[in-house]
Amino acid sequence: MRIPEWEPPEELDIRELDDGVLLFLDVPFDSDQDELLDAVEAAIGDFLYEQDDDRGVFFFPDATEPEGVETYDGVIAAVAEAGKWASLDAPAGVTPEALLGNADALMGQLFEAMGAGSADDIVRAMRDGDQDALKLAQIRMAGALERAVQAPAEDEEPEKPKK
Repeated sequence: MRIPEWEPPEELDIRELDDGVLLFLDVPFDSDQDELLDAVEAAIGDFLYEQDDDRGVFFFPDATEPEGVETYDGVIAAVAEAGKWASLDAPAGVTPEALLGNADALMGQLFEAMGAGSADDIVRAMRDGDQDALKLAQIRMAGALERAVQAPAEDEEPEKPKK
């Protein structure tokens, strides 16, 4: 792994390279990508997402560890045929379209909860240039935000009037 500004804890089973580290895991190499990445994350936490390689994280069987190779790229070149990449971009099986679809649904729920109408209403008003509908949505959203800020938290009792 190549993670700038990371000092591996002593308890990890690693081999330091000139420009990275090899991290040895107690997970079979033939595990799926999610299991492998989960094992890395369990070992190094959020530093996993600091990996400085757009290809992701490279995994290879311990038996193929090259001797005498001291650089990150050198290790990958030496064991490329035996290893595999795991992408850090998105969870396996999740497409960008699916993520956007979820965002659209979430935004729709947000607009409706704030009393601004549905997201479709807002988009339609923007597309048609309906300034009155946009102004109404803006007023409704401002009112909803003001009520949310002024509302007591669920665990607080409302203030009693002073005598």
